[in-house]
Amino acid sequence: MARDALPLADQLFLAAVDPRSGHLAIDQEILGVGLTAIFLAQLEYEKYIVISSDLIRQAGPRPRPHMTDGGVSIADMVLRQIAEEPTTWDASVWLRFWASDGITDRVAERLVSLGVLQPLTRRGLLNRRPVYRTVKESDQWWWRSRLRMFLTEPGRYTPTYMDLLMLGLGDAIGLRSILLADAPAGAKETLDETRRLPGSLGLLVRHAHVVAADAALS
Repeated sequence: MARDALPLADQLFLAAVDPRSGHLAIDQEILGVGLTAIFLAQLEYEKYIVISSDLIRQAGPRPRPHMTDGGVSIADMVLRQIAEEPTTWDASVWLRFWASDGITDRVAERLVSLGVLQPLTRRGLLNRRPVYRTVKESDQWWWRSRLRMFLTEPGRYTPTYMDLLMLGLGDAIGLRSILLADAPAGAKETLDETRRLPGSLGLLVRHAHVVAADAALS
């Protein structure tokens, strides 16, 4: 599969992997906040859910065609949970729920099934931290560089709204210093502007900032 043909959630996961150590650069649950926000944005873009006044509901009983994603349709799981929930919850509730319900592990498993990542485990005395290496060695740095290029090479690349969403969620979940490393003047302002993206994209970025900050303190 071509690099930029991967789902956006997979790309954010890969950007959060430290290319040197293979460890996640941030807490797994906090990464899950960003991943969940991407799935919600995807489902709204495809018109399967509606995000209005912070509340999320199913747009209608229209079935979603299964995507080819290594046999694990994570977006379908998110959509089904929203559809079956009798209460209409706001975005922050869903971000917390899925972040704590193993969505990060599901994305990692999908990347392994797609042949992008090879799962390794480094054993420790008290715990075992997963180590992720790309199957293609040349890919190990590419994902983080791809996310940063809109900040490090302004004017050369024009970000789409979904690129700006990715930057905003990267900022929200704790990748800010990585995104801004060696970036020219103006990059900080570009990153700050992602909180003011139009409509539901800005709403999801703002909620992700709050939920990720709460998770970091808990």
